[in-house]
Amino acid sequence: EQKKKLDKEYSTLFEVVRREDRLQEIAKHIVQHYPYRLDVLDDNQHRKPMKAMVVCIDKFTAVRMFEFVQAAQKEEIKELRKKIVKETDSELKERYKRAIAFMEETRMSAVISQEGSDKEEKEVFEKEGLNITPHRNLMDYPDKDGRNIEDYFKDPNNTYRIVFVTAMWLTGFDAPSVSTLYLD
Repeated sequence: EQKKKLDKEYSTLFEVVRREDRLQEIAKHIVQHYPYRLDVLDDNQHRKPMKAMVVCIDKFTAVRMFEFVQAAQKEEIKELRKKIVKETDSELKERYKRAIAFMEETRMSAVISQEGSDKEEKEVFEKEGLNITPHRNLMDYPDKDGRNIEDYFKDPNNTYRIVFVTAMWLTGFDAPSVSTLYLD
């Protein structure tokens, strides 16, 4: 009876957390926060390299959040361009321009552990309307230098700056350039 009660409570929470409109709203907040959080310059007036992790409730939500943040970022860039045209404060204009440049060069990926075969995993994600392939390729197929998404993300100068993860990638993970952790 206690297990049934717990399952029911968790199921309700899970449904609320995974609601599309809620995730889209969070994505907007991330896009409106992160580029300005990084408006820190070093002694040579260059942006300090900082990274962010978005911790999601499950692997599907991690991929959904990646997609929603990508879409929200495109919209934010459009809005900032409109603001630049209307803005009279040159300092604010420059801040908007830096935010746009930062967003345009920032790369992101969902990082989730694989369960089952590639084919099974792909089918499970497709049922959810999601494409895991580009994310999986960044994890499983290192580049010609033998680096994968973990190496890119840990490199403070690499433009992979935001990863969407579940709890597993946090375990034993050390990346000093991570300045922002979004927990959901």
